[in-house]
Amino acid sequence: MKIATVTAAIAFLVGNTFAFAHHGGSMYPDRENVVVLEGAIINKFLFVNPHARLLFSWTDADGMPAEWEGELSGSTELVRSGVYDNLVAPGDRVTIKGWRHYSIPRDLRVMSIVLPDGREVALP
Repeated sequence: MKIATVTAAIAFLVGNTFAFAHHGGSMYPDRENVVVLEGAIINKFLFVNPHARLLFSWTDADGMPAEWEGELSGSTELVRSGVYDNLVAPGDRVTIKGWRHYSIPRDLRVMSIVLPDGREVALP
């Protein structure tokens, strides 16, 4: 019984350490420089846990199109904040604001979306 308790305690501590490291925000360290992608076209909104994902296309000022991915909070946290799976639909043209990933090109942490009707939705 004692071994099982000690093993469970170690597993809990190690698991929490990894969860804290993952959620520490270190993947998006430059929060001073917000990326604004106007005219992004939604391809897919994956309303899942542990993190929702937004797949979209965006064409830069030089006319170069590229596929992007945005990370959001998980669906549970989004719902608690009043954001649901019908926030955007494929084909919607939106403005996406967020922070760049430190090592993955065309990946960002989405902080807000300006919808086709002009409303800006801040994301948790």
